[in-house]
Amino acid sequence: MLRERNKSYGAIKFVDISSEDYSPNDNQGLDYETVRMTPIYTFFLCVCVCFLSLCFLMNEIYHLMFGFLNAMVQN
Repeated sequence: MLRERNKSYGAIKFVDISSEDYSPNDNQGLDYETVRMTPIYTFFLCVCVCFLSLCFLMNEIYHLMFGFLNAMVQN
């Protein structure tokens, strides 16, 4: 987990959430289970967004093709 960024030279300090001395109170109240599960939810959200984007794209392609074919039939 990202702990803080050093202001003078931009270094990043990380905390090992699986260590014995990890304290949720020192880290915005985030316990081990919450921090550990976050990547799974992030992955699920990414899959959902990609699927919806693909559906939108396929819908647009369908309407373009239908419009093109409809114009050809009309002529």
